[in-house]
Amino acid sequence: MSKSIGFDFGSSCIAYCDGDKKDIMMMPSAVAFNRKTKQVLAAGANARKMVGRNPNFIEIVKPIKGGTISDTNSVDILISEILQRFDADSVFKKTEFFATIPFGISKSDENAFDTAFLQSRRATLDYVYTPIAIALGAGMPLDISTGRMIVDIGAGHADATIISHGGIVTSSSTKTAGDAITAAVAEYIAEAHGIEVGELTAEAIKIKLGTLDPTKPSRSIKICGKVRPDKNPKFANQITASSVITSHELIPIIAPFADKIVETITVLLEKTPPEISSDISDFGILLSGGSAMLDGMPRYLQQAVGVKISTTKAPAQDAARGLWRVIRGGRAYAKFTKI
Repeated sequence: MSKSIGFDFGSSCIAYCDGDKKDIMMMPSAVAFNRKTKQVLAAGANARKMVGRNPNFIEIVKPIKGGTISDTNSVDILISEILQRFDADSVFKKTEFFATIPFGISKSDENAFDTAFLQSRRATLDYVYTPIAIALGAGMPLDISTGRMIVDIGAGHADATIISHGGIVTSSSTKTAGDAITAAVAEYIAEAHGIEVGELTAEAIKIKLGTLDPTKPSRSIKICGKVRPDKNPKFANQITASSVITSHELIPIIAPFADKIVETITVLLEKTPPEISSDISDFGILLSGGSAMLDGMPRYLQQAVGVKISTTKAPAQDAARGLWRVIRGGRAYAKFTKI
């Protein structure tokens, strides 16, 4: 009896699926270690909660950067954490892994995936290029001659890819993505409000208030954090302070990052063959990835590029859903795995 599991590794989260069920599950890409003993203290959500609150003896490792592995040991731990939820190591005689990898990945980076998955497990491993998995997950027909564009905005990078005849024609990438926006929000709050907030707080503010749509009514929340008296003298005698931040004041902070993504799309369109350019004009661009959910992002990109932009209901899960289709499709979908 075998078990098939799909993994889409992101800088922020791992989306994974059980081939027997259609549900897509998510787990933060983080592992907490004791610096001295190297003991694993937490993995996934529990490790993520420690960010910004960890004492010096605890190290938080985020082992995925730009879709590739920077720490195979930590990824091995995260895989084991997920497998425990399926009891795949003990119940099933054979485990079949399917994983997304970026197009153009180096052989050494691919070997890092092999090591993380296979060094201590009886398993097989097949790869699917992330843009192909996204297209499959979105229900996009791939066995046709028309060209399509996928734009995947994750935490660590944004990739624009042209697909035709079930394969990748060309691609373009930028490191400007969700994590960079989070850092810019934290920097802005320190500069404009004189309050220093941690990574998790900045990310929560981005998710709750972040927008690129000035036509919507402005929303606001009260924030609390460590005082930066050099930026706001009125807090000079305080250790902590609070302030109110609005969604509209974040637009000029987020817009330059969206403009970088526009530039990436434009560069790709400029080197796209005329026939495929016509197809993209007709069918539009599919926007995927967790940062695609930022309020106003699809509309902003559409207005800047001049091509219709669409998203699925859960863009952060598109690639994992595509892996599920590959698993369920068997031989008919085997052609979409990396050769």
